[in-house]
Amino acid sequence: MHIPDGSQIMIRSQDHLVSHLSTQFGLSEDQAAKTIQGMLDWIMNALKEGDEVRLLGFGSFWSQPLDAKEQVDTQTGRTLMLQARNNPMFKGSKEFRQMLNEKTQEIAKPM
Repeated sequence: MHIPDGSQIMIRSQDHLVSHLSTQFGLSEDQAAKTIQGMLDWIMNALKEGDEVRLLGFGSFWSQPLDAKEQVDTQTGRTLMLQARNNPMFKGSKEFRQMLNEKTQEIAKPM
């Protein structure tokens, strides 16, 4: 992925995380994948039940209810009714945001 300043971002997938955990903790890739999937399932189920998940030092996940609303299809001009739904939300912890900003400041320093 390219950024306007010409740099690139590496997109890391769940497979990258599986490989990293497998190597770092001596797990098989299957064990690491099941651990990650178990964690993700736990978070998603908590949000589905209306709970908030707080991971100390990382951030919080919650579900934001959105009301039903009308929206116009710009291609056809037809009015559509969107159903009420829940939108997953995430906010990084103070420590997480500080870590990201430190990294950004290091990258932005002139050479």
